[in-house]
Amino acid sequence: MNSPGGKVSFYVEVWGDTLTFLIDGEVQGSWNTTVPQRKVEFDLPVGRHELAWVYSQKKTQHHGSNAASVEKLFIFALPDSDNDGVTDGWEYHYFNKLDHDLTQDSDEDGVTDFDEFQAGSDPTDALNGNSL
Repeated sequence: MNSPGGKVSFYVEVWGDTLTFLIDGEVQGSWNTTVPQRKVEFDLPVGRHELAWVYSQKKTQHHGSNAASVEKLFIFALPDSDNDGVTDGWEYHYFNKLDHDLTQDSDEDGVTDFDEFQAGSDPTDALNGNSL
């Protein structure tokens, strides 16, 4: 894929085995045994990249089903069809629409949603956003 730079995020869940995420062959994250579903996020530099998820099964079976799940994959994209200075992918990811008022402070942390976009922080989570 070609990336304008930004983040790649997804939800991961693992039951008894190992799931590894790589960017251009380099391990970015690995989860094993039992990991309840959680959102993970990684920096994706500008340029062409190969993203891969590698599932490894243990030799001994975990009680119940062994599996791994990746859901809600999100890769920031360049298009800004409403010309508000924020990529469509980012707006859809956080607000599920393009007509969100970016002057709002959705997580009430004192930083507007537009400024959170520019900082690369989460405009819906005051605890996980960047301090500007």
